[in-house]
Amino acid sequence: MTASNVGGIPEVLVDGETGLLVDKGDVAGLAAAIIRFAENADLRTRMGRAGFEFVKANYTWDKSLDMMTELYESVLHGQE
Repeated sequence: MTASNVGGIPEVLVDGETGLLVDKGDVAGLAAAIIRFAENADLRTRMGRAGFEFVKANYTWDKSLDMMTELYESVLHGQE
């Protein structure tokens, strides 16, 4: 996966391990990352598997529920 290095994306995409991050607005960098994936099946496979394992380990239903509960509780109690 290739994505821009903005917002929460770096929290879910580990640059060089589960995908490739490029700076916002870096058209040449984005094109280079896409070409790199297009030309390298091993890279696509390795990062795809790593991404799957990362999501499986870090985004279970229980963890997601805990994160949402913490968020709602902080909003209800005026904490951000």
